[in-house]
Amino acid sequence: PPLLRPGPPDEDSAAPRAAAPDARPIGDARAVEPLIWALGDGDEQVRYAATWALGEIGDTRAVEPLIRALGDEQVRHAAMEALAKIGWAAAEPLIRALGDERVRHAAMEALVKIGQAAVWPLIQALGDEDERVRHAAMEVLAKIGLAAVESLVKDDREGSTGVAKVAVEPLIRVLEGRDLINLVASGGPAALKLLLGKRVVHPSYGRGVIEKIYREQPPAFVVRFENPPDGKKLRVVPLKADTLELE
Repeated sequence: PPLLRPGPPDEDSAAPRAAAPDARPIGDARAVEPLIWALGDGDEQVRYAATWALGEIGDTRAVEPLIRALGDEQVRHAAMEALAKIGWAAAEPLIRALGDERVRHAAMEALVKIGQAAVWPLIQALGDEDERVRHAAMEVLAKIGLAAVESLVKDDREGSTGVAKVAVEPLIRVLEGRDLINLVASGGPAALKLLLGKRVVHPSYGRGVIEKIYREQPPAFVVRFENPPDGKKLRVVPLKADTLELE
């Protein structure tokens, strides 16, 4: 008989935990369909074990059934982890699920777990006709963080679609810090231009606004400071790791 894999611990019972068939003794490919079928089992722990096993196998046939399993409170977390293990192949189906109220939050968390591999499909989703999908995609990109911005900046450098230019602006508003400002400043002309007019903070001169950018290496910003200690409000500030942060 096939080996058994444990389900989640049952704190209220001393009985052995339920299990789903282990895929490996009978071959991963042949185990996928029975495991998908087990996702509908009446026993929570069988469903949990099947979800875990499908994540371990990583077969793309399991993606849609696992997304449906996000609506099952008892195995939701396991389904998120399984989809994250499948990775980029699960990204686009998960993005489509962002329009479904029943699984949207869990789908977002799974996309965050997938991380950088989901960035480009998420960027594409910023142009989706469904407003709920667009907003959810932006929120996921913001949670993924600098990996998302790095992909956007790379897209700008390569002169790709205008989707990246649309996305960088709101991500700048969401993400803060000197790492971001350096990353964006290393990008192409459009990314640099987006920094014009942005409020920044300098450790010595305080708050100010970027009025001009010199595209040198490293770039330098002309910043108008509000109340610098020496009274000199307009300064050229080289972009270094310890100079400017977005406010």
